[in-house]
Amino acid sequence: MSENNSQVLILGIGNILMGDEGIGSRVAQFLSAQELPEGVKALDGGTGGFYLLEEMQTAAKIILIDATCDGQKTGTVTEIKPRYADAYNNLGLAYKELGLYVHATWHFRRAIELRTHNPGARNNVAVTFGQRGRHDMAIKRLKRILERKPDYLQAHNNLGILYQQKGQLELAEEHFRKALLLDPNDTEAHNNLGILYRSKGLYDKAIEEFKQVLVLNPEFAEVHCNLGAVYNNKGWYDHAINEFKEALRLKPHFTDAMNNLGNAYRGIGWYDQAIDTFKKTLSINPNLAITHFNLAIIYLYQKKDLKKALHHFERVLEIQPDFSQAEAIKNKIEELKMEVPLA
Repeated sequence: MSENNSQVLILGIGNILMGDEGIGSRVAQFLSAQELPEGVKALDGGTGGFYLLEEMQTAAKIILIDATCDGQKTGTVTEIKPRYADAYNNLGLAYKELGLYVHATWHFRRAIELRTHNPGARNNVAVTFGQRGRHDMAIKRLKRILERKPDYLQAHNNLGILYQQKGQLELAEEHFRKALLLDPNDTEAHNNLGILYRSKGLYDKAIEEFKQVLVLNPEFAEVHCNLGAVYNNKGWYDHAINEFKEALRLKPHFTDAMNNLGNAYRGIGWYDQAIDTFKKTLSINPNLAITHFNLAIIYLYQKKDLKKALHHFERVLEIQPDFSQAEAIKNKIEELKMEVPLA
């Protein structure tokens, strides 16, 4: 049987350095030494971590073994199964955040089975379809929710986002405005409208929407970043820098804000500060193609460091072969290879 093709995964977790807390790991270790039925795999997950995601994604069913603090007598074995719609919905949200969309969808559907009138779980199923690139299916499901519950604000917001992703901007704006009719203080709808207006080049309208969000919630880091990005578009770099710095004060490892701050520094000619900011961004996430692209541009045109420019252009295509300017980058790489001496 393939290591990554188990139908049932028995996952034991726990810290063996903390006595009884390591029971899950010990059970998994014991079972791993036994001859298990075809399609069953036991795994010692220790204290958990992202390395377990692949194993969890490939299993059709997961049996989790762990210690509990539930007031029962020591040694009591309890089988726990979610029985409530909210429990399944919350599990689905957890799987969705981890990118485990198949598992997420299954749990959302189970929540709907337990409580048929469950717009939250139905909305989550639709969003998950959208995140898997199945936009038409997601839109169909959200429309069905709104037929039953026309005042479901979150469905309007999500429909607007999907229409915007499909380039249907008028329909997107219509649903964001419907959300605001239901709740004029909905920060998500104002933010979504601001993003939409920016994509249409309506920068003053975008600024108005983002500022409205910040009146309602001054500590919304993403909106400070969005507002700064519009200021960048208008060439108001000092204002942009202030917004990006505020976003980073609220959310210190916010790579979008860091990358945009680097662009603002570049806009006012502070190239060394821009390079330092882009490098800091890559220290957090080395696989951001756009940041490598920004570094390549500075090294090529401002610093005249062809070797470093070549390196970062190559990294862009390694990370994201379908980058928006991929063909131009390929041509530039070939030119630079002719000019950069071999190591």
